[in-house]
Amino acid sequence: MTEDHKSRFERDGYLVLSEFFSPDQTKEMVDQMNQFERDIVPKLEPKYVFYQDKQQTDSIFRIEFLQQHHEWFDQIRHNETIVSLATEIMGEPMDPRQVEMFGKAPRIGQITPPHQDNFYWMLDNGQGCTFWLPIDPVDEVNGCIRYVPGSHRRGLRPHESSDTFGFSQGISDYNPTDERIEVPIKAKPGDLIVHHAMTIHRADANPSDRLRRALGLIYHAHSAEENTAAKSAYQKKLFQSWEKKGKL
Repeated sequence: MTEDHKSRFERDGYLVLSEFFSPDQTKEMVDQMNQFERDIVPKLEPKYVFYQDKQQTDSIFRIEFLQQHHEWFDQIRHNETIVSLATEIMGEPMDPRQVEMFGKAPRIGQITPPHQDNFYWMLDNGQGCTFWLPIDPVDEVNGCIRYVPGSHRRGLRPHESSDTFGFSQGISDYNPTDERIEVPIKAKPGDLIVHHAMTIHRADANPSDRLRRALGLIYHAHSAEENTAAKSAYQKKLFQSWEKKGKL
């Protein structure tokens, strides 16, 4: 990573590195994700995989803790190059956490409301980041990620309950000023996108005929303390609500 890359991340709260992975690495990533969905997802407990429509097995919009179910995903979160990059851009040692898959099924993929990851993570100093690795080509038609540049330097915004299953909270005061400066990120398999835990981002729905998936690699700083009690209580209440609504 260059000094220019680092300064852009510090300024904007996100960074796009095109063709970060080699063609062979990219093919392996896509193949591993396809194999995981085909062979492992059908065996997962409902708490690990979420569907837009439970009756449609191809409507997955999120898979959590992939590293617990397949060695390859555990290895990629510990990839020395990625961990070193996280450490360099955040300015302190970073710990690999979980691996997720974010999906938007063709025609029915829902919106991702504007949010800051740290609202969910509950880190005391907000020092964390997410690496977003496209599995499919992503553009403004099929629900690319959109960032509000510099928002990571302006504190945690208020969040409120969202109607979007799987993204229970969204920024309550998101406004036209935010929308006006949004930056949509087109990306392809092999690219790498990384954003700060405090960077505001969202994504549109996917009305297209194309699948939109991405891996999310999450890292927390050594210095960050997680409010585990509050997070566990929140997640327990949330899952109980989803179960009552028949979402799980």
